[in-house]
Amino acid sequence: RAGHLVIKGGVLKATADTYSVSSNQSGPTTTGAAVAVAQHTTAVETTVDITCGSFEGASSVSIANPQNNNTDNVHASISGGTFTGVVTTADTRIDDYISGGTFDDANVTADLNEKCEQGYEAIDNGDGTSTVIAVYYVNYNGNGASEGNMTNYFVHRDTPEITVAECGFTPPANNSFIGWNTEDDGSGDSYAPGASITLSSDITLYAQWAAVLNATTDTYYNDLQAAIDAATAGDSLVVLADLNVNATIAVSKNLTINGGKHTITTTATRGLWVNASDVTLKLKNFYLDGPNLNADGNSRGVQVNSNLTGVTLIMDSCRIYNVKHYAINICGGVDNLTLTVTNSYIQGWSALNSYASNSTLTFDHDTLYGINTYSSTSNNYGVIVLDGGTLANVSGTQQSELHITNCLIIAKETGTCKQYWTSIQYGSSIVEVSVDASTTILDDFGGNDKLEYIYLSGVRNGITMPLTSTQVTELQDNFYTVTDKGDGTYRVSTNVYYYWSSGGVYVDFHAPFTQEWLDDGEYIQLLEDVTMTQDVTVGINGNFHILFDGDNDGNFFSITPNAHHIVLGDNATCTTDKQVSGLFYSPNGDVIETEDGGTYTYSVAPYIALNVNRNTYHSNLQAAVDAATAGDTLRLLDNVTVSSSYSFAQNLTLDLNG
Repeated sequence: RAGHLVIKGGVLKATADTYSVSSNQSGPTTTGAAVAVAQHTTAVETTVDITCGSFEGASSVSIANPQNNNTDNVHASISGGTFTGVVTTADTRIDDYISGGTFDDANVTADLNEKCEQGYEAIDNGDGTSTVIAVYYVNYNGNGASEGNMTNYFVHRDTPEITVAECGFTPPANNSFIGWNTEDDGSGDSYAPGASITLSSDITLYAQWAAVLNATTDTYYNDLQAAIDAATAGDSLVVLADLNVNATIAVSKNLTINGGKHTITTTATRGLWVNASDVTLKLKNFYLDGPNLNADGNSRGVQVNSNLTGVTLIMDSCRIYNVKHYAINICGGVDNLTLTVTNSYIQGWSALNSYASNSTLTFDHDTLYGINTYSSTSNNYGVIVLDGGTLANVSGTQQSELHITNCLIIAKETGTCKQYWTSIQYGSSIVEVSVDASTTILDDFGGNDKLEYIYLSGVRNGITMPLTSTQVTELQDNFYTVTDKGDGTYRVSTNVYYYWSSGGVYVDFHAPFTQEWLDDGEYIQLLEDVTMTQDVTVGINGNFHILFDGDNDGNFFSITPNAHHIVLGDNATCTTDKQVSGLFYSPNGDVIETEDGGTYTYSVAPYIALNVNRNTYHSNLQAAVDAATAGDTLRLLDNVTVSSSYSFAQNLTLDLNG
């Protein structure tokens, strides 16, 4: 009841069959307990320390306070010994006082743990006894995880080696687990799952999260753009988690970005762009979902910005998809670009939209998928579109090449607009295109044998591609030269000129006449020599122009009629920068040539007289008279206003025709 008792051994046994504690006038009376700790009413300092010995009773150790003495002068500790019977703690002032000993099955392990000091735990020996041992605690902290939990545990200090566990937490958004650290901010010791640690104290391992790894510097980032901005040219970045981004990913230095097949979902109008010249960007396993914005013509997946030179863009095993407009977009003014795409899936309104000059674009073992959802005829488009508007006035040496091998090209329409598999137009005449025989071209996931799904509004140097016999015939009927290369592909080429209407379009020389595109004031700008293959008719009421010095370098291209003519309507005139007698013809009058300062004008003077005997027409009566032979009959075809005397020197008949 008072004083300091230390028990270092021996046997203490309570003989009473039952354990009880009762209060009397001076202090509690305890029966059935081998050791009883109960403070006297005088509240004198009381301490009991048990380090060894054997203790047996209905209660092996009893600590009670039935008189509710309100004092902290009672202390107890158990660091060793063998205990048979319940260790009873009825005094709420005493806790965490056991640091050793072996206890029988009357002491439930969980109850013992509540009484153990920090750093000590009761373990089940499997024989009906439990032993309290010194331990080190191992705790796993989610450190901002979105959800999940992991089991914390302890190890015996005599065997302090642990194996670091795999992460059982769910990562926070836009992050991936990258390892464990002894500090929440990553400033402590780092450990990977499976690592061994020999403990000398308790340990808490904090989960570490990151979005991107700079594999060159072994630095982690929680934001892709931050990783790009912090990188040095030549570094390699690895995306570690699915990301949601709302701003364009901008690259202005040489980098390799491995997307790790994680999905980067973007709501920016441009998913990723290169915005500096002479940059080499390598994308591998880069999965970009979107942008799928409805803003007309505004969504781009991967883009090379305007007026850049010397950019190299390499894409391997990438997926660029759900792009509302252009999955890969090469802006105007881009020069000397190298684009290489392999083993990738590229999908948008247009898989590729390019204005590049002096450039090489290569697709190998790719799926190029273009979906046209529009119903306005102005939105006819293509899976592969070469716009080339910046090439309108360049020389023939500034050539771009597009090579497609072992690809699947799909042109799908969900609206009423056409979706061509390739659309080469608007100034892109200086281009070399090749599609190998192993490439499959489908329309709406089915067979496609329609020429309408090939839109060639200008291929100056030619396109090599697989064609069906029907397509060969239709191309030839549309003035293209088609040559069988003997390997399953055909070479398609054409004479090209620059035709100006609402914008520059490169097409075959004959097309603006046969398609009735020409209108008053429009012109044809030749970019190479033309050999005519048929007569073409101009039915406009007005004037059009043919510029033989089409590239404005002082050298004039030629038109070889080849027994054909440009047939002028009665009210059509043509001006040229070169004299071309014999090119124009009219069935209704003589073609008159006039010249003014190097500009030649060709117009039709309507016939007013017919030599009935010789079936010749004349637009001037005096000329008809002079050309006639004695005895001929001249029949007037229209009223004639006489402005000077007519001279007849031979016998003729003049028929005023009614």
